[in-house]
Amino acid sequence: MIIAFLKENDEHESRSMLLPENISSITKLGFKVLVENGYAEKLNIDDKFYNDSGAELKSANDICSLSDI
Repeated sequence: MIIAFLKENDEHESRSMLLPENISSITKLGFKVLVENGYAEKLNIDDKFYNDSGAELKSANDICSLSDI
């Protein structure tokens, strides 16, 4: 199953539902994690940290067409 995380569209919202350190907990359960490019840029968290933690970075369009959740 593929779980996806899209970045927030509200310019005043800077919270993020997923931090890089939480990805391994999800993938250990057998899920694949997709994260939108620039997902946590408002928190100054580089995409590299998500990628290095096991998430795949994709565009919003790709995520919408590939994800289950």
